[in-house]
Amino acid sequence: DMRLAWIGWVEEATGLFKVDALAGPGGEYAAGLVVSVDPQRAESRGVGGRAVIERRTVVCADILADPGMAPWHERARRHEVRACAAVPLFR
Repeated sequence: DMRLAWIGWVEEATGLFKVDALAGPGGEYAAGLVVSVDPQRAESRGVGGRAVIERRTVVCADILADPGMAPWHERARRHEVRACAAVPLFR
């Protein structure tokens, strides 16, 4: 019962993720979502930022219990998103 799956890319000029495609009933969760790869920003400490920075898959089994996911706690609660994972692809 996945709420959302999305594919994005990192805009080089800003270091922010841009959503390219998404599917699932949790699509509202991704609207306006801010994820960064700039280690100075709190938005880089979640699964997406860490996956790209560390160049590895990152899984979070409980968003609300993970302090690195703090910027998204309220959004996750509101949209009933409990867990997430990021799988970075490089070319």
